[in-house]
Amino acid sequence: MTPSPDRADYWASQGDPPRPPKTAADYFEERPTCTLEPLDNNYGALSKPAVGFTPEEWRAMGHEEQKAARERQWQEAAKAQVEWEAEARGHAGVRGED
Repeated sequence: MTPSPDRADYWASQGDPPRPPKTAADYFEERPTCTLEPLDNNYGALSKPAVGFTPEEWRAMGHEEQKAARERQWQEAAKAQVEWEAEARGHAGVRGED
């Protein structure tokens, strides 16, 4: 089978466990010649809001509130990654692979 343009679909068709969800397209910043992932360690009224916050909510927050929101976002992402890796390792064990 030829891999599809979407690698996650191809891996799933080969029996691999589902990959973590893809990043929403509106997260990225479109530029004339490229697409960029915004720096998620920036703070301030004009920085990209943490996941779950609107730009208006983000602008109204102080530095420490924004910092705490970013930390929660990173902790949630880390937890999801650890869970996915545990599932993938379990799946590999079922197939007899390490």
